[in-house]
Parts: sequence; structure tokens; C-alpha cells
Amino acid sequence: MTAKTIYYLITVLELYIFSVGACIYIMRYETLSPKAAKLYKIIISVDIILSSLFLIKYFTMDNKNVHNYVSTSLDITIVIWILEVIIIAFKGISNTTKPVQRESFDLKEEFLTEENVKICYSQRKKENNFKGTIVFMHPDYYKSDLNG
Repeated sequence: MTAKTIYYLITVLELYIFSVGACIYIMRYETLSPKAAKLYKIIISVDIILSSLFLIKYFTMDNKNVHNYVSTSLDITIVIWILEVIIIAFKGISNTTKPVQRESFDLKEEFLTEENVKICYSQRKKENNFKGTIVFMHPDYYKSDLNG
């Protein structure tokens, strides 16, 4: 096995690991729609399957064909990786949520539930329908929790 073959092998595995890591990071720290979460789970599954198949074939083939197989796999992996990076980056572009200043909402209704949870319905200024719900835990709830 030559150094070039080892370099190609490491590069192929590195690309799969990077894609899986990026998907896991996005799924853990971003708010995703159910369809987007399913897409990232599919990308992770495909990457794990492809890297497993690559390693199985790599370790079971003859030494004569290893360099050709690894270089061909590297080309295919780079194309797949570029597509995945575009899909992963597309999530950041398609994020339509925007932060809204707190002063742009009016408190319309609030009530206390049986569990001492205060629920407040807010309405955006200059609009007629309810847009948001804010839930506050009542201070007695924390005191009862801390005192046992």
C-alpha cells in the first residue's frame, strides 16, 4: 500500500465524517422542521452506509486493485460530499425565522393554571389576531421544588 493510497483512504473517510458531524451539529443546535430533520437523518444514514461499504470493500480486495478502487471512490465521494454540503448549507439560507423586538408585542391575556404556571398570550402591535404564547413558571412553583 502506497502513501498515496493511504492519503486517499483518509480523505474519503474524512469527507464522510465531516458530513455526518455537520448534520449532527445542525440537528442538535438548530430548530428544524420535521422534514428537515428527516433529511439530515437520511444524509447521516447514507454517509454511514457508504463509508461502511467502502471500508468493507477496501479490506476485502486484492492489493493490485486497491489504488484504483480508492481513487475512484474518492472521486465519487467528493461529488456526494459537494451535494451534501449544498444541502446542509441550504438550511441556513432557508431559515425564515427572524428575531422580533420585545416591544413590538402587547400582552392580551394571562392566566394561572392549576400547576401554578402563568400563561400569557401576546399579540403583535398593529395586528388583530394572537401570534404568540409565552409561558412563565410561577415563583411558588420554584419555592415548592427547592424546599421539597
